[in-house]
Amino acid sequence: MFRSDIQDLHSNAQAAEIIASVNAISNSVVLSTSFGHYSAVLLKLVTDVAPRTPVLWVDTGYNTEQTYRYCELLKDRLNLNLHIYHPQRSVTHRSALGGKVEPNDDGFQEFVDEIKLEPFRRALSHFEPEYWLSGIRGEETEHRRSLGILSEGPNGIKKVAPLYYWAEKDLTNFMIEHDLPFEENYVDPTKLSAKNECGLHCRL
Repeated sequence: MFRSDIQDLHSNAQAAEIIASVNAISNSVVLSTSFGHYSAVLLKLVTDVAPRTPVLWVDTGYNTEQTYRYCELLKDRLNLNLHIYHPQRSVTHRSALGGKVEPNDDGFQEFVDEIKLEPFRRALSHFEPEYWLSGIRGEETEHRRSLGILSEGPNGIKKVAPLYYWAEKDLTNFMIEHDLPFEENYVDPTKLSAKNECGLHCRL
């Protein structure tokens, strides 16, 4: 069963309060990140409350050079307890056999599973967390609007979205207030657009 003190949190709850509540009731918490446009917000909030929280990142191999630099910048600045997971095959290996698959191509879902979902399943299998913190927000997609702050994840993991009620202006204001760097050149090869799901929150 979900903890009522987490489940009952609503739009007036502060993100830091949600993160603190999760850490107060469990010592088995992980945070996922994409090192995308606003990733610094949740990374900052979580590390301020629980600095040694494992940060899980699936590096698909298709990130831009700027994203890799952004990862290193935030890792050093926030002293992240970062754990990187890669697909079983490298980009070079995959390119030799046909390469990247576009969203409208046949086999796209298998491509997504190989470069993102399988590595993340491996990460969850390694840590076996009770709680999974993520940066999803309700305004992003129709599917995410159906989840709420607390939802059911794979294998009974409880997924918590501290930023669920935040709008983009809230993220921008937080980053300006805390002098956090923006990621301007993030590309996710598993999405057709920002309004699509990559699979972590609907297929796991």
